[in-house]
Amino acid sequence: MYTWTDIVATLSWRGHSIDKENFYKLISLGDYLKCPNQWTREVNDPKLRAWLSENPLWFEEAKRELDWCLQNNIRWSVLGGADYPESLAVQDRPPLILSYFGSPCWLKHSLLAVVGSRRPSPEALMWMEHEIPRLLDISEDLGVVSGGAMGVDQKAHSLSIRKKRPTLVFLPSGLSNIYPAALKNWVPSVIETDGAMISPFSPFSPMFKGHFHYRNRLIAALSCLVFVVQARRRSGTMITARSAFECDREIATLPFFPGQGGSQGNLDLIFDGAHIVRDHKDLAMILSCGSAVGPNADS
Repeated sequence: MYTWTDIVATLSWRGHSIDKENFYKLISLGDYLKCPNQWTREVNDPKLRAWLSENPLWFEEAKRELDWCLQNNIRWSVLGGADYPESLAVQDRPPLILSYFGSPCWLKHSLLAVVGSRRPSPEALMWMEHEIPRLLDISEDLGVVSGGAMGVDQKAHSLSIRKKRPTLVFLPSGLSNIYPAALKNWVPSVIETDGAMISPFSPFSPMFKGHFHYRNRLIAALSCLVFVVQARRRSGTMITARSAFECDREIATLPFFPGQGGSQGNLDLIFDGAHIVRDHKDLAMILSCGSAVGPNADS
């Protein structure tokens, strides 16, 4: 079953950005049905206050969403709960609730974010095929987190699954509208290797373009290290990398020849201070040097 705290947390599924202080304050007010006027008075955010007045039955949608999760063996993690990722909890306005298929692998494993182009070069894919499995072989507590997109993301997930290591697929959609749709076929393999498909959005939400930026920021915050395989200068991958800088995560990237197309972002990151990676040993060294955070550790 679900609690009143769970229902309040679904306000983030409505698109409301609520800081931790106000979230806990709303929980302390008690059941909205018993004191709707007090809720309206106590809410500091004028947009949220107006929305609550215009949508007095908002909690019915929350119950429908949580009921669907229960019926489909989907779990959820609420800010302040024992299974909520601490590396997200320390952020300024973290998602109040995360829903997921699978296991909360972030509790037992450090997560390496592996991100990059949807159309990587053959050389980049060959490097991943050769080096990522070797990294996983020598890093027993390491899992992989990425966004499930074609190209680098899916290659990273597949290599992790092949090595029977947890992989966390962070979706830009709800779990009833898995995007890309082909990822539906991945669910059994992800679960079998103690990984998860996770979303900060309502389970009924489709993919929206604006979701990618938010999702990419969460990938950076959740990871112990962001590894950029290949990126164009203007790309979602660079949003993830810039977010990593903002939340004090280490960034590593492959060096590419300046004239090679689709990799100018890598060179920009190196110029800005990212670690240069030659092989899996370099990644292992960066992960072990103590500057990267572990599971459920803040920045």
